[in-house]
Amino acid sequence: MIDAIHIAASGMHAEQKALDVIANNLANLNTTAYKKGRLSFNEVMQVQQVDHNSHQTIRQGAGVTFNQASVQFDSGDLKPTNRNLDVAIAGDGFFEVELTSGELAYTRNGSFRLDQDGFLVNQQGNLLADRIQIPTDAKSLTINELGEVSAQVGYENIPLGSIQVVKFANPEALETVGNSIYLANEQSGTPFYLSAGENGAGKIQQGFLESSNVDLTEELMQLTLAQRGYEVKAQIIRAADDIMRITNSLRS
Repeated sequence: MIDAIHIAASGMHAEQKALDVIANNLANLNTTAYKKGRLSFNEVMQVQQVDHNSHQTIRQGAGVTFNQASVQFDSGDLKPTNRNLDVAIAGDGFFEVELTSGELAYTRNGSFRLDQDGFLVNQQGNLLADRIQIPTDAKSLTINELGEVSAQVGYENIPLGSIQVVKFANPEALETVGNSIYLANEQSGTPFYLSAGENGAGKIQQGFLESSNVDLTEELMQLTLAQRGYEVKAQIIRAADDIMRITNSLRS
């Protein structure tokens, strides 16, 4: 009975972690370019040898453990903003930004603004790594689907550079640091740089932002399943406790 309590308790702990992830998804339902997390579970096995002659063993479950929540990079819907500094990637890939520490990071949130020097930065002030600088006397800014940036200065259309799209071999392994920003690591692989629309990279859409990929119906369903799972495991603990109490009363 003690084993049953420990196994059920491990399940309750895992379900609580799942509830935390679901709650975070729901809280970011309307966050630009937010990518939902999902928790996966592994069964913990205890191997017990029962026959030294035949070396036959039986496998007995010892509960569950959980992995770190993985990020699911399904694309969200693109919503028009009619703002020329808003850009979205229609397809796979990331924008590369420079953090204040100098470290390179990656995001799907293309809500940019201009810093005091006219460079494109995100809403946290992180510089777009492509270092696109807009002239102070620019009348309009154009970013085409290939990421080519140009501005109208006077009567001329001046090219200012290109916004590259960054891809990874295993983007689900990127490290989340908040504000829809991710860091590369050994599991995600090194970034490789592409022109928008090249070799599977998404195209750039000016005047759009990507919505969160959280589906409210799916999250509510997952929430219900996790709550029911938690309740079932709590009932197992109560049942095991009742059996132990009855057993002790019979012995006495």
